[in-house]
Amino acid sequence: MYRGEIVKLLEHGSAFYAPGSAAAIMAEAVINDRKRLIPASTLLEGQYGLEEVFIGVPIILGAKGVEKIIDLELTEDELASLQKSGNFYKEQLRDILGY
Repeated sequence: MYRGEIVKLLEHGSAFYAPGSAAAIMAEAVINDRKRLIPASTLLEGQYGLEEVFIGVPIILGAKGVEKIIDLELTEDELASLQKSGNFYKEQLRDILGY
């Protein structure tokens, strides 16, 4: 099949399959302790210079949940951009939750 063929065949509702597939992959990794490398939103505690913020990063997922956060080698600009995004989310949550 060519790219987009499945979407064309499904017409409406194809957006439901990606999240469902991702959830199945994550569940299988935890249930069977697969130690899968996947991108996921997880709590950062100092990684990438960010703390107390959930952001999408590559992780190893197994029976214990997030078993490792993978530290990618980022350029200074990439790291600054990631930190800016993470800090923006923290500020938004503070404003919304009032803490």
